[in-house]
Amino acid sequence: MKVFLWLLVLTCAVWSVCCWMVSRVLMSVLAGMYPQLAWPGATELLLRHNGWLVLFPLPWLIYAVVLSRRRELTPGTVFVFAGVVVLALAVLTCVIAGACLLPYVELYWHFEPE
Repeated sequence: MKVFLWLLVLTCAVWSVCCWMVSRVLMSVLAGMYPQLAWPGATELLLRHNGWLVLFPLPWLIYAVVLSRRRELTPGTVFVFAGVVVLALAVLTCVIAGACLLPYVELYWHFEPE
């Protein structure tokens, strides 16, 4: 069970680093293609200042250390840990995907009043 905890933490760390890399690439590509683009606030907050993505797995790392020190782990504890990690990664993915899509909405969906 302890190996499963650490595999989840490793998965969370790899996923966070991938989101960090995607945000870096997207911001540099869009900045090169559209230097005059005004960034939406969510994109600016989440993608331009993306150091928080590297620290995202830190709470689960700390809690995995706490759980690993226990002599015996119950399946319920491990499943709750796994569920919280998977939910956090799903929310992270949706937030990063939304922040990545906002500049394209700004560029291509200009709503003009009639």
